[in-house]
Amino acid sequence: MTSLLNKSRFEEYRSVFGLAKMKELWRDFLLNADDCWHRLENCDYEEQRTFFHNWRSSSRVFGMEAFSSRCTQIEEDILCRRFSKIPELISSSKLCYDDSVREVETIFSRWEKNDE
Repeated sequence: MTSLLNKSRFEEYRSVFGLAKMKELWRDFLLNADDCWHRLENCDYEEQRTFFHNWRSSSRVFGMEAFSSRCTQIEEDILCRRFSKIPELISSSKLCYDDSVREVETIFSRWEKNDE
């Protein structure tokens, strides 16, 4: 399986922040994302665009490049009022998000084992 992550970018941020801060940022990211995913279907396009705009940049801290790219596409489509494919794009971005989260969790587990 091809990785959805840019692992070198993830490592760069870890070297800047350290493992403890990265884990804290990760917990915050997941809590916020969980809340947003639950609210997403009841939001208007502008609020959806804001969610994807925020995810685009914050997910890159964890190397989630594939998800970030999908967020960019959704944000641009909303800005350009190309709404017809938004539900499909959101659905596919959620799958990408879930797969990326599993990859990030695996990396955190490896880092924690190496720090023992």
